[in-house]
Amino acid sequence: MTNTFHDYSSVRATTTASSHLAHGYRWEKSSGNYVEIKSYSQPEGQGAGLVFSCVKDYARWVHALLQRKVPGLSDSTQNEVITPRIIIADESEGKVPFYGQAYYALGWVIQQFRGKTVIGHWGSMTGFQSSVRWVPELGWGLVTMGNSNGGNDVADVVFSVLADELLDIPVGDHVGWRAFQQKRNEDTDEEKDERFFGLDPDDVLPMRLPLMEYGGKYHNDGYHDIVLQIKNDRLWADCSDRCFPFTLWFEHLSGDDFLVDIWDILENEGRKVKSKFRIDTKKNVNALGIAFEEEMESEMIWFTRTG
Repeated sequence: MTNTFHDYSSVRATTTASSHLAHGYRWEKSSGNYVEIKSYSQPEGQGAGLVFSCVKDYARWVHALLQRKVPGLSDSTQNEVITPRIIIADESEGKVPFYGQAYYALGWVIQQFRGKTVIGHWGSMTGFQSSVRWVPELGWGLVTMGNSNGGNDVADVVFSVLADELLDIPVGDHVGWRAFQQKRNEDTDEEKDERFFGLDPDDVLPMRLPLMEYGGKYHNDGYHDIVLQIKNDRLWADCSDRCFPFTLWFEHLSGDDFLVDIWDILENEGRKVKSKFRIDTKKNVNALGIAFEEEMESEMIWFTRTG
């Protein structure tokens, strides 16, 4: 795998690889166009991701996995890495047809598709998405790499269509995979919007303090500092100084509750989450909670006010 690198800086250091580096894009719904995303080094992500490669190199990797000839790994070790260990909960609406319960192994997701075992892993990073999947019983695998933030939606459709063909599924039993994926994405977007806009106007409470009193510096050891300022009559924070740059825009909901738009380089239309301020008995704001992690549902990450 001579065209595989860790982090953007490693690619730039190699003339040949640098000249072939793809640019990442995000879809801008308002304009109906793809917008290029600037590439930058993110050394904090090494190990969890940030692998720059090409389909040819990764096809070699999948071939080695299929043939169970991964250099340096014994047969028993290769068995261990694909042994299911943790049940992956799926609470989303619109279950994918013919896919069974997913399990997490050691870096790989194990799942059944039409009775066949599928082993795979997906990745997403700053305008790029990729997937690696192989089906041992068919001696077949698929690698997809897309330079947009919707690349894996396409990869899922391509995999399912090709797998149906390889399994000789009658045409009448085929699933309209593309239409299914589009509908599933639309339903997910609507579900996210409905989580926040069901507030009865009669239940809305005014802010307990003037807007400027909520501004200031807040700290969390894991998420670092957030400095809230007033911009265009709204609370706003510039968090572009970290490895995953983003900005925050706050909109008052009721009382001490706010809705936050998280705008990052991938989701230019914003991701809406809830937030809450804590106010002590002396009417001082002493903490800010933001529901950054979707997997934690309504639980918030709390920041202590430091300035």
